[in-house]
Amino acid sequence: MTFSELNDKITPIRCFDPLGGLLGSFENGEVEYDFLYAVKLAGHGCPTVLTSFLAADRIAKALYPDSLPIRGDVKIQMQGDKQDGVIGVIASVFSAIFGASDEGGFKGLGGVYARNSRLFFDSKIDNFAKFTRLDNGCFATLDFNFAPIQKIPAPDISSALAKFQNDTDISDFQSKWLEKLWIIADSFDSLGVVKISTVDKK
Repeated sequence: MTFSELNDKITPIRCFDPLGGLLGSFENGEVEYDFLYAVKLAGHGCPTVLTSFLAADRIAKALYPDSLPIRGDVKIQMQGDKQDGVIGVIASVFSAIFGASDEGGFKGLGGVYARNSRLFFDSKIDNFAKFTRLDNGCFATLDFNFAPIQKIPAPDISSALAKFQNDTDISDFQSKWLEKLWIIADSFDSLGVVKISTVDKK
């Protein structure tokens, strides 16, 4: 399997971006993010980046069941610190998809379309993450269960790293690595990797 083949198998996330629409960046404000986008953001494709992307897709559908998710309209609260484990990596994917940045993000135009102060860490919540629509207060909570993924066999990355550093062919490792990612994507819901709960209003 090649990465292109893998990316083609994973459904992209379609969003409405009012800022992008205003500035002519996206026709009718509609923009599509595929798995390759998340991989470019992280610099690599791995189970963490993949599950973050797929979780963002499920959250978007839960928060916006009848319309496209609106970038910049979602506040994201992460329970953990961004320096703990892979929390920062996961949050970066969420941030990119939902247009939610910390205090350093875009401040907006004329009081609208801001992206800053929408991503928070060390939040006093009971779940891994909480996503709240700013227009109506509806929210969804997210928890991960990585155990099923860890049971899926993976090629030896340590051996591949050593070969790669010595300019030895590792195409077989790469194919098997991508095949594991496809297994995760193809059986993501049945594996129970994420648990999402939604509340209509605060």
